[in-house]
Amino acid sequence: METGIRALNALLMIVLRWFAYRFIVPGARTWPQGLMLGAGHGGAEAIILGGLAGYSLVHAIAAPALEGVVRCLGVASVAIVVALRPAATWGR
Repeated sequence: METGIRALNALLMIVLRWFAYRFIVPGARTWPQGLMLGAGHGGAEAIILGGLAGYSLVHAIAAPALEGVVRCLGVASVAIVVALRPAATWGR
């Protein structure tokens, strides 16, 4: 299952890269122009994903009770909350 998702992601990235070079920035054919296009895409992706992770973390820390966090977030996020809030008790 995970391999299929990775393959689909790779295929989507190839198609989107072709679309960008073909229609959005058809003049970007030199090394510096291609590098700037890739850096801009990577930077935007990092900012978006980092912002979403930060948003989730802030809400997890600011939650008044750990039980409410467990209902809202996944297992990985709960592990982060437990590590950051060691005074929280389970089942009380």
